[in-house]
Formats: sequence, C-alpha cells, structure tokens
Amino acid sequence: MSFGEKLQELCKRTGKDPSSLAAEVGLTDESLSRILTGEEDPELSLAFRLAKAVGVSLGVLVDDPPGEEPGGKLVLVRREELEVMTLARSLGVAQALACLLPAEDR
Repeated sequence: MSFGEKLQELCKRTGKDPSSLAAEVGLTDESLSRILTGEEDPELSLAFRLAKAVGVSLGVLVDDPPGEEPGGKLVLVRREELEVMTLARSLGVAQALACLLPAEDR
C-alpha cells in the first residue's frame, strides 16, 4: 500500500476530509490530491505533519508497520500499543514482558 493510499484510508477511518487535512498542514487541495493519488511524494517534513494530523507515526505511512495486517488493511493502534509492539519486536516477547510487567503478574 502506498503512502497516498494509506493516507486516504486513515482519512476515511478518522473521518477527516481531504480539504480539512490540507488546511491543517498548510497545503492546497490540489497539492494534497497529488499526494493522495501518488502523483507526488511529500517531503519528509510534510509527510511528518500529515501523519501527525491523522494521528499516526510517520512509520505507519512510509513503512509496513506492526499494526498492518497482511492484505494491506490498516489497523489503528494507540501510541502505547505501538510502543509495546516495538519493544517486543526489538527485545523479544519474553524480555519485553519482563520489562513491562511486575514479577508477580508474569
């Protein structure tokens, strides 16, 4: 799924229309339309502002994030959930749980 496709999907899921998103990040409707259709790629600072405006990290829009299911459907996760998934991915599940949970809960 491309940056523009993911951004479109997130706009739908969050109920944000493209015009309000464009205004929020300081773009014209036409410029945002070119990004959404894949005709144009945003610069890094703009990509960051777009991600923030739809409530996700930049990694969700430019990468295959831990919250993306096979088949290309986006799954919205809270920031805390993403941090736990990132920790589990880097440390391994057992060590991540040891860091996150008190000994009596493991």
